[in-house]
Amino acid sequence: MNKKTLKALKLSIKHWEENLSHAKDNDLDKINIGTTYCALCVLYFKKICFGCPVFNVTGMIDCKGSPYIAVVELIKYNKSDGMVKACSDEVEFLKSLLPERDTNG
Repeated sequence: MNKKTLKALKLSIKHWEENLSHAKDNDLDKINIGTTYCALCVLYFKKICFGCPVFNVTGMIDCKGSPYIAVVELIKYNKSDGMVKACSDEVEFLKSLLPERDTNG
């Protein structure tokens, strides 16, 4: 993983940790989703996700095949039940994409 991608991945993890915090506070209005909020999307979305670590694992565009989709569905239907788990799953998924030497920070 190159330095640019690693930096974007770490920023995305931080963003999702913030979303998780908002989910724990049951404040759905503060959960930010979409390409403008994701450092990986900023880097790869115009390339139709090619090269994005999420795409590299799922083989699908738009974060399909990742926990992100569960968050989108919960927000779409304004449901808070399950949001903490969905955001937590996204954080853990993104962390699993870190190179082994970077999993501790």
